[in-house]
Amino acid sequence: MMQQRPGVYIEQGPQNFEIIQRNSKDCADISLSGYWVGVEHADLQEVYVRILRENSNMEIVTFTKCDMKDFEWSVVLHNIPSGGPYKIETGLRIDNNLRMDWNIAGEMRHFVGVGDVYVIAGQSNSAGYGKGIVEDIPVIGVHALQYNGCWSIATHPLSDCTNAVYQTSLEQTNHGNSPYLSFAKILNKELSIPIGLVPTALGGSPISSWNPGQNGVLYRNMQKITSQLSNGYCGVLWYQGCAETDCPDEAESYEEHFKQMVSAWRKESNCSELLFLTFQLNRCRVHTDYENDRRWGMIREAQRQSARHIKNCYVVPTIDIPMSDAIHNSAAGNLLLGERMARFALSEVYHIGTTFTSASLKRAFVKGSTTIGLEFTGLVGILEGFTDDMKKLDITIEDENGKNDIKSCYFGADEIFIVLGRNIKGHCTISCGDKKDVEKIVPVDTGTFMPILCFAEVKVDE
Repeated sequence: MMQQRPGVYIEQGPQNFEIIQRNSKDCADISLSGYWVGVEHADLQEVYVRILRENSNMEIVTFTKCDMKDFEWSVVLHNIPSGGPYKIETGLRIDNNLRMDWNIAGEMRHFVGVGDVYVIAGQSNSAGYGKGIVEDIPVIGVHALQYNGCWSIATHPLSDCTNAVYQTSLEQTNHGNSPYLSFAKILNKELSIPIGLVPTALGGSPISSWNPGQNGVLYRNMQKITSQLSNGYCGVLWYQGCAETDCPDEAESYEEHFKQMVSAWRKESNCSELLFLTFQLNRCRVHTDYENDRRWGMIREAQRQSARHIKNCYVVPTIDIPMSDAIHNSAAGNLLLGERMARFALSEVYHIGTTFTSASLKRAFVKGSTTIGLEFTGLVGILEGFTDDMKKLDITIEDENGKNDIKSCYFGADEIFIVLGRNIKGHCTISCGDKKDVEKIVPVDTGTFMPILCFAEVKVDE
């Protein structure tokens, strides 16, 4: 066996490129430990660690003496400020030498950051199946924990299967672009902190596989992956729901199961308000029927309602996003979704920059015998339908006599007034963007140029 050179060796601590979740004080503690190999004929040998900026060698934490027992060492470096990339340097000080920058060289860790870490969960549009040519350049400061158990600079596809040690969520095919590299790069630029991404999503996965109250297999896989993290994570990036559109019972119980999942996730992560940033379902361009159409609307409505009723849970629309096949958002579409989610998070989570929120129906009400009013919340600009042909609007109104045609429509600042072709009869509901493949116009908020959140079978109050 080859004799090891004198120096300091790291056995536990951050990996190269690892992003460590910052705490509420905008800093993090870093724990390291290992062993050391000494030199001959020295009276005193001590292990020291320091942290420097990777790009300038400016010292962030000065030489810190480690606890030593026999030939093992350990240290906790407290209150490392958010930022980076940092370099962690170890060394062996001999006989109280005054120039510790000349310590005997030890192992290092490079491109370590302190910032925000997000777990990616859900199904294929979260894993990232987007095809097409777009420029989405990897950058230092946006890193990912790969399925091989190692951190690296984040690049597409985020869930690379090379040398995978976590195989539960491996895809069967090489996929493409995800929305989350774009998302993370914008946060990194605007917040001036590193962003870490932890892919765990799996194409086609039902919510039951993410809900520990049901099957929970992917939830447990996520726990196994995130157990590697030095200080946990701040939020979950969630895009899921297509799988439940094929089953009436699952579609009807989606909101309940989503709430169960969020509650369990928060409890087991010891974070009662763990952030969930979610996407509402986009279109699906395959054969459908009335019942299947209705289930797509039910899922979108459940996603909208979840964001209304669960604290620190948000949803962003996708219904206008271009696709690269019948069900997957394109690479260009994912680039746009990443920016939408980032702008939303900057506005509503980090509270910086301009207001950027999702417009959502607040209430629907009868105004006279043939008019319905729609009031919205979350608007940044005003509502716009971009047409004077009411047949082009994706709005459906049904009452006890069936479908009620739209005669005319007026867009106010935060309201829409719809004049119907006949009097309203009994129980009445209104839907917008509720079908599997939405081909008509969904109104847009001119402040964000995002469509309103789709809604389904909302009761019209008398």
